[in-house]
Amino acid sequence: MAGSMNKIAKYNFPHATLGTDSFHVQILATEADQEKRTKQR
Repeated sequence: MAGSMNKIAKYNFPHATLGTDSFHVQILATEADQEKRTKQR
Protein backbone atom coordinates (compact mmCIF):
# COMPACT_ATOMS: atom_id res chain seq x y z
CA MET A 1 0.00 0.00 0.00
CA ALA A 2 1.28 3.47 -0.81
CA GLY A 3 2.53 5.49 2.15
CA SER A 4 -0.23 8.08 1.92
CA MET A 5 -2.93 5.39 1.71
CA ASN A 6 -1.42 3.66 4.73
CA LYS A 7 -1.64 6.91 6.73
CA ILE A 8 -5.26 7.46 5.68
CA ALA A 9 -6.20 3.89 6.62
CA LYS A 10 -4.51 4.13 10.03
CA TYR A 11 -6.22 7.46 10.73
CA ASN A 12 -9.70 6.32 9.70
CA PHE A 13 -9.45 2.73 10.98
CA PRO A 14 -7.13 2.83 14.00
CA HIS A 15 -8.05 -0.69 15.20
CA ALA A 16 -7.83 -2.41 11.81
CA THR A 17 -5.20 -5.01 11.03
CA LEU A 18 -3.21 -4.56 7.84
CA GLY A 19 -3.04 -7.71 5.77
CA THR A 20 -1.88 -8.91 2.41
CA ASP A 21 -3.25 -11.50 0.06
CA SER A 22 -1.27 -13.80 -2.17
CA PHE A 23 -3.00 -12.57 -5.35
CA HIS A 24 -1.78 -8.98 -5.00
CA VAL A 25 1.66 -10.05 -3.76
CA GLN A 26 2.01 -12.23 -6.85
CA ILE A 27 0.98 -9.36 -9.15
CA LEU A 28 3.56 -7.02 -7.57
CA ALA A 29 6.29 -9.67 -7.88
CA THR A 30 5.39 -10.38 -11.52
CA GLU A 31 5.42 -6.68 -12.41
CA ALA A 32 8.79 -6.18 -10.71
CA ASP A 33 10.21 -9.21 -12.50
CA GLN A 34 8.91 -7.97 -15.86
CA GLU A 35 10.43 -4.53 -15.27
CA LYS A 36 13.78 -6.15 -14.42
CA ARG A 37 13.69 -8.27 -17.60
CA THR A 38 12.81 -5.23 -19.72
CA LYS A 39 15.76 -3.23 -18.35
CA GLN A 40 18.20 -6.09 -19.04
CA ARG A 41 17.39 -6.22 -22.76
